[in-house]
Amino acid sequence: MQAVSIAGTEPSDFRFDHDDDLSGLGGAASRFKFNVAAISLLKRLEAESRPPGDLTREEGRTLARYTGWGDSDVLGRAFPSGTYSWSRPCRELEESLTPDEIQSLFASTLNAHFTSLPIIRAIYAALDHFGLAPYG
Repeated sequence: MQAVSIAGTEPSDFRFDHDDDLSGLGGAASRFKFNVAAISLLKRLEAESRPPGDLTREEGRTLARYTGWGDSDVLGRAFPSGTYSWSRPCRELEESLTPDEIQSLFASTLNAHFTSLPIIRAIYAALDHFGLAPYG
């Protein structure tokens, strides 16, 4: 997870609070939108040569909302003509990424997996139950 430095404080790992309402991450359309927003932000941060961890809380949230391309519905939005090695990505990605980055994104889908929020919450609840809470 990216270290975040907010308003002159020391960098720390960004974390959603365990009780944050993350229901907006749910559907494929939302996750696609958040992935594109995270890529756009990362490109901007790179262009600014901003040091790692020098993020606002909202920038940290934007990057943390990135879910990858392991969900076939999200991937289908990224490559609307089909997920073939010769497919062109959607306009948003084609405008944001270099050809090498597009190929890297496409190649990453083979081993990418999406775990839904209810399953993640259940895992965290089990860890908490056994005294192994990853938060707090």
